[in-house]
Amino acid sequence: MKFIRIYFLIFLGLIQLEFPCFALETSSKVIKRFKALISECSNDALKIDGEYKNNGYYVNLNKGLVKNFTFLKTLIKFENLNEAIREQLLNENCSFDKLRNMVKIKLASEIDAREIQQILDFEIGKPATSRRVFSEAEVTLYDSYANIKGLINMKKIPGNPMAFMISDEFVPFSADLNIMMNGSELNLVIKDGEINSQVINDDLKVTLLNWLNPLFDFSKLDFDCSVKELKIENSRLKILGTVF
Repeated sequence: MKFIRIYFLIFLGLIQLEFPCFALETSSKVIKRFKALISECSNDALKIDGEYKNNGYYVNLNKGLVKNFTFLKTLIKFENLNEAIREQLLNENCSFDKLRNMVKIKLASEIDAREIQQILDFEIGKPATSRRVFSEAEVTLYDSYANIKGLINMKKIPGNPMAFMISDEFVPFSADLNIMMNGSELNLVIKDGEINSQVINDDLKVTLLNWLNPLFDFSKLDFDCSVKELKIENSRLKILGTVF
């Protein structure tokens, strides 16, 4: 469930207008929001009818909503959680610290393009129109990579060192992307693409990737959190991860 934030980082990292820095940094502000999302998503998931077994509570997200989003093939196990602890967490609206002290979370998920798209559409629509980096974006998943295309305003990219040379308008873009874990870091790979009909050449790829990577650095967290598996395969984003 922590991956709601990560989905966005993977496909639209540049849109983080609230962090006006040159690179995407796993800052204290990002970590604070990350913790809040773990709590928010946990509260939603714990409300869904699941099954108590193997010293835990299993929830299939196809039976409910998390942050008003639907996920068909996402299974969450809250380890060390029985009915009494679940009721306590639900009644007290579980905080991050309560979760950390009471449970361990395991997640196994296969997310399709529709599920990613619903999150992208929501995130794109959050900033005021005048502050949006993207006016639209569409994601398609293939075997081993994703394509994202839409309209982008390069001048609105935070920290863009060449913003003064770029017109303040939305232009079409398309890019084939992949993601990978490198130690504790989540990194983006740009296979190829175009911005305003201009090919993203090797030099520009390096510039963009130096900007974006790492999308997230799990070593910056003050609690156990890891991604055991993360790959695009058979038109699905597959994720195995743990929290606490």
